[in-house]
Amino acid sequence: MAQYLRIKPRQQHRHARGNCCHKTHASAARLSDENASSAPVPSHAQILHLTLSAMDCPEEAALIRRAFTGVPDIHLLEFDLINRILSITHTLNDTQKIQHTLISIGMGRAHS
Repeated sequence: MAQYLRIKPRQQHRHARGNCCHKTHASAARLSDENASSAPVPSHAQILHLTLSAMDCPEEAALIRRAFTGVPDIHLLEFDLINRILSITHTLNDTQKIQHTLISIGMGRAHS
């Protein structure tokens, strides 16, 4: 069952020279986690869809990817940069760890 949360940034995000990813949106619209294990995703895994208004370029996707590297029970990260949606396939009992990780890297605070 998919869950949806809206995440807002703590502070206004600024790009260098006004736009750090001017030509990359189309080519980086969906980036799958390059470090995803080749092991199959467990059948009981869930997908959490997060709207991150601070995520709009590949550098931010890379920051998020690094933050979740090695986190147990996170199986796949998918980034839709144009729509600013992060989809996380996981087998966590509680998604608070995901929210706290995003907050800790300055990507935003969860709002219902």
